[in-house]
Amino acid sequence: MQAQTSANDEHRHEVAVQYVPSFPAAIEPIATALFGALVRPSGPLDAGFAVSVAGEKLSVPYRIRLDPERLRATLSTAAGDVRLLALCLGTRDYDGYVREDCLGKLTGVEYPWVVPFVVALLGDYVNDIAERAAAALEAVNPALLDALARDNPAFVATTQSRAASYWGHYYRQRRYWRCRDYPPYALLQRIVRRVRGSGGSDAASSGAHR
Repeated sequence: MQAQTSANDEHRHEVAVQYVPSFPAAIEPIATALFGALVRPSGPLDAGFAVSVAGEKLSVPYRIRLDPERLRATLSTAAGDVRLLALCLGTRDYDGYVREDCLGKLTGVEYPWVVPFVVALLGDYVNDIAERAAAALEAVNPALLDALARDNPAFVATTQSRAASYWGHYYRQRRYWRCRDYPPYALLQRIVRRVRGSGGSDAASSGAHR
C-alpha cells in the first residue's frame, strides 16, 4: 500500500509540474477550443515564451504540431480573434513553412496579445522568417512594442540574444557582416534604446553587438 501511495504521489507531482499554456481572459476560451481542434498530440509541451500583456499572462509553447488540414479549414472559415489566434499558433509550429505562411497572413498586429508572437519570430533561426517578422513590426505602433519591452525585459533580451546567436552562426559571412545590420537584431536594439531613453527598465538587453 505504501509503495502504491508513493507511486500515486509521484504521478500527481508530474501532473502538477507539467507545462500548461496561458492566455489572457478574453481569448482563453478561443485558445482552449483551438488547442483541442488543431494541435496534434505529441507528448508534453515545452514552455516557450511567457510575457505580461496588459497585466495578464500570455504563455505559449516553444513548438506545437498543428494538423495542417484542420488549420487550413479554420483559416478559410474563421474570422476575428479565432482566425488571428489560429495564425498566432501557426507561428509556433515545428514546420518552418507553416510558421512563415501564418506570419505572412497575420494581420491585426496592433492587437497587444498578437505582438509577442511576431516579436518572438525575430529570434527564429530561419532567416526569411526573422526578417519578415522584422518588416511586419516596422509598421506597428512603436508604443505597443515599447510597452511589451518595458513590461517584459527578459523576453526581449532572450529574443535579441537568439537573433545575435543565429546571425553569428548562419549569416555573419553571408549577408550581414555586422550584427547591428541584421534587421531582427537592429529592430530589437532600437526598441531597447527607446525604452531606456524614456526611463523604462534597463534589464532588457545588455550591450550591442558589433
